[in-house]
Parts: sequence; C-alpha cells; structure tokens
Amino acid sequence: METSINSLREALKNAERVAVLTGAGVSAESGVPTFRGANGLWKNYQTTDLATPEAFAKDPELVWQFYNWRRGLIGQKTCNPAHTALAELERRIPDFTLITQNVDGLHLLAEINLERTPNSDLMDIVLIGKAGEILPGLVEGWA
Repeated sequence: METSINSLREALKNAERVAVLTGAGVSAESGVPTFRGANGLWKNYQTTDLATPEAFAKDPELVWQFYNWRRGLIGQKTCNPAHTALAELERRIPDFTLITQNVDGLHLLAEINLERTPNSDLMDIVLIGKAGEILPGLVEGWA
C-alpha cells in the first residue's frame, strides 16, 4: 500500500494534466448523507417519491420538505481534508479538471473552480418548464 501511495504522489507531483471524478463519498466524511450507502437516503425513501418531476407534480409539499431538509443539513457542513486536497491539486496542476455529481457545495467551499450548471448546487432553486427549459428570469444567474 505504501508503495502505491508513493507512486501516486510522485505521478501527481510531475503531472501537467489530471482529471478527478468524485461522488457522494467525498462529502460523507463531512457528515453529508449519501444516497446509496449503508445509511443512505434511498434506504428509507424511493427516488421516485422525492427527486423527480413526477414526484413534484404528485406531492410538491413533500418534495419541498425533502429539499429544504437537505439544504438545512448541508448548510451546517464544511469541507473536509479530501476537498482541501483536491483544491491543492488544482492549484499545483496546470490542467486540473474535477468532475462531480455532488450538489452540496463543499467543493466550492474548498475554493475549487467548478463550472456551474443549473443543477450543480443544492442551494440554488432552478425552475424548469414542462419542455425541460430553464424558465427565464426566475432564478438569478440562470436566465
């Protein structure tokens, strides 16, 4: 194991281009619950009941409660050493790309430069029309 870590350290030290893929696990240490882990959110709830346009059409109050609960929980969290290490890699490697599906904002809190999209931050509320378009002027920055 030590040899592998040293090899990785050496490769990163000399790298000019690195891409990193992260998922929910990187934020789990910060206390952000994962969806599919041992105590994952989908152990108690079905995705289709809380996180789809159909769920919102069926029970908007439940969906709002779920997302407000998640926003409240994540608003109390901070980045962990993994986020900090990724931010340091970004500063040291000329062509660094972070690819993530995380919407908890902790990569941004660690000051990693991410391209923001309409669904990249749980704290943003983006309204989508029936045809899948972002409704103009309803959410600042995404009009």
